[in-house]
Amino acid sequence: MPTCNYQRGDYNCDCESDEAGDGLCILHSKNPGKDRRAFNQALTAHRGRHGDIFIGFVFPPSTSFSCATFSGEADFTNAFFSGRASFGRVSFNEDADFSGASFNGDVDFRNASFSEEADFTNALFTGDVDFTNAAFSGDADFTNASFRGDADFSGATLSGDADFIGASFSGDASSIGASFSGEACFIGTSFSEHADFADASFSEDADFSSASFNGDAYFRNASFSEDASFIGASFNGHADFTNASFSGDASFIGTSFTQNVAFRYVKFLGRSLFLSGK
Repeated sequence: MPTCNYQRGDYNCDCESDEAGDGLCILHSKNPGKDRRAFNQALTAHRGRHGDIFIGFVFPPSTSFSCATFSGEADFTNAFFSGRASFGRVSFNEDADFSGASFNGDVDFRNASFSEEADFTNALFTGDVDFTNAAFSGDADFTNASFRGDADFSGATLSGDADFIGASFSGDASSIGASFSGEACFIGTSFSEHADFADASFSEDADFSSASFNGDAYFRNASFSEDASFIGASFNGHADFTNASFSGDASFIGTSFTQNVAFRYVKFLGRSLFLSGK
């Protein structure tokens, strides 16, 4: 039989193409009716030959890797998950690459551990995604990721740099009690609904420049150990910084507050700049 004609960059699939006539193997075929048992058999055989390389794979609904351990690099670049995907308590011992991946249902990453870099650049989450208590030991990159459902990072620990540059959150975004130990970058990030950073801690610089908060934004009891920038950010709902602490410089230059903003009991230990704000 001919081999699958899927290729991306240096990756060429060497699996046999299926009978669907699209020139793709069952792992890459977009046929919604493909046989799950045959898919799992092909997946097992592929991992035996190539390891955890899933570039462009089209997973059937209700895919579960829960409690699995990926000892080597896990590459899900441009993978498509047709329905719910479970990665709860998964251990990624090396880099985890989900760049360009599409999740067409709810996603569970609760208590997952990422020992090296986690790359979710340009990923699309159409359902709810749950990263509660996930541990990112390396850098976490969500640049230009799109979250169309609710996104929950509550209790997550991000030990490396966390990049959410240009990311969009269409549902509620919760990072209650999250710990950002490296630089946290939310430049140009858009929050359409509630954004909750209550009790979050930022150990290095936190940059929310040009971010847009269209729902209520909560930073109650949040702690910023280094510089915090909200330059040019827009708060179109209520903004609550009650009991927040800023140990470094806090810059709100050009920040717009459309509705009520609460700065009750805030501690500014460094410079606080509010020039040109509304």
